[in-house]
Amino acid sequence: IGNLDNSIKDFIQNNPDFILDVLRKYQDEQNKIEQEIAIIAIKQDITEELDRLKVHISSMQDLLNSSGIVGKKLDFLSQELNREVNTICSKSQYSALTKIGIEMKTLVDQFREQVQNVE
Repeated sequence: IGNLDNSIKDFIQNNPDFILDVLRKYQDEQNKIEQEIAIIAIKQDITEELDRLKVHISSMQDLLNSSGIVGKKLDFLSQELNREVNTICSKSQYSALTKIGIEMKTLVDQFREQVQNVE
């Protein structure tokens, strides 16, 4: 998750022309510029997904530290992790972020395989 935060910051810092291109395209239309920037920000924002990932991971750690039957709950949480990672990947327009997302998907799949053997 920390790598994702850093990748987004790197993308913004290393691609200032991305926003400048939008500004040039609509330089005579202030409202359109504001709308385009808002749309870009919304499409690229993965803050909610990162927050939910953190909550799911914390819930999984709690389950793993508890006694009792946790297999179905862990399976459900692994599905939720997969959903969040898929959303992050679909929002990504930055190759480093996509690479991290793919690595995360692999880890979630491996975890899910292990969970299916747990009661």
